[in-house]
Amino acid sequence: MNANITNRKRLTSTPLFFWLFTHFAVILTSCTHSQNKISATEVDSTPELKAFSLTSPTFITGNAIPRLYTCDSSNISPELRWNKPPGNVKSYALIMDDPDAPMGVWVHWIVFNIPYKYTGITPQFPTDSVLKDGIRQGITSFGLFGYKGPCPPDGLHHYHFKLFALDTTFATPCATTGEKKLTALMKGHIIVESELIGIYQRKATLKQE
Repeated sequence: MNANITNRKRLTSTPLFFWLFTHFAVILTSCTHSQNKISATEVDSTPELKAFSLTSPTFITGNAIPRLYTCDSSNISPELRWNKPPGNVKSYALIMDDPDAPMGVWVHWIVFNIPYKYTGITPQFPTDSVLKDGIRQGITSFGLFGYKGPCPPDGLHHYHFKLFALDTTFATPCATTGEKKLTALMKGHIIVESELIGIYQRKATLKQE
């Protein structure tokens, strides 16, 4: 019996025993804490969802639309960009109008059946009613297809570029599709929408870009 006690004392006093005891204690403590704590790596690995947003590299929302894109210059359409929204998006529709027009809301541009794979529209967009990939353009307040830029008769006007992510496409004829008809068709099919607002004043006191 004395021999056994002596052997235990020798074992507990050896460097090997001390090393095993301390490492076992560290492992036990780590496992206990991990049950009540989320690591920074686990938190950071969650992707951040971005809101659906319509932007333009040529002007910031609330600012002046450059003269190039108006009736006082080349009257070409500006470049537009957006990010892909969540959901089962089948197409996009774009409406540009001027609610400050003296005769009521004046529609400058209607585009629909923009494929879901698109994340923008190039500048100087064609004015044809039917384009590649099934894109169609509706009839504007000018009685024409395609973009017509700001041309306010007086004062400062606001121009609303409204983009709609839809769960469908439309087979409606271009010549009979204006803002009211397209808005009615989109009812119940809008997943999410975004708006970009530009301003313009002819012979402006505002500093044009």
